[in-house]
Amino acid sequence: MRVQWILALVVGCLVACSYPVRTGYDRNIGGYSPLSTEYSPPSGVNDSSLSHNKDTTAKKTMPRGKKSARTAKSSQNRSLKGNEWERAVQSWLGTPYLLGGQTKKGVDCSGFCLNIMQEVKGKSIPRTTKAAWKAGKSVSKRNLQPGDVVFFGNMWGVNHNGIWLGQGKFVHASSSRGVIITELEKDVYWRKRYKGARRY
Repeated sequence: MRVQWILALVVGCLVACSYPVRTGYDRNIGGYSPLSTEYSPPSGVNDSSLSHNKDTTAKKTMPRGKKSARTAKSSQNRSLKGNEWERAVQSWLGTPYLLGGQTKKGVDCSGFCLNIMQEVKGKSIPRTTKAAWKAGKSVSKRNLQPGDVVFFGNMWGVNHNGIWLGQGKFVHASSSRGVIITELEKDVYWRKRYKGARRY
């Protein structure tokens, strides 16, 4: 009898040890149930709203840079100024060349530049081409603006000048044709003799 009781006890221990250990317990049901490790969103939040927020966040980009007011204003001023210079020289076109002349009856290159500068800007520049070349501020060809005085010459120095109008054109008193407008890059004669420019 005692041996049977011991055997029963041993069998019971073996059965208890072989039973799986519970990893979770659902108290509402009362039975064994493994705990879920999957994420569930809080109440009131659905998957569509989460994905919408993700998309809108990813699509945010920096606004395009806008042209500054200063740059726009500067471009407008240059355009208006160019028109102003062109209007000023219209009445001079066709004026015959006259060495030492300063009127519409006859004018030379430096006399013409002097008249136009006084008319448009109210400034007086040196009367002779060489003196005008030594005055003012030097300007590179790529930075030319309407109203700049352009100079031409040879190996001995400058001997001719005109007024830059913009868009590749300048106006001057030519010894052979009088006051005319010339496209600098299209005229080989003047393009080769270009020396520089001055701003007053």
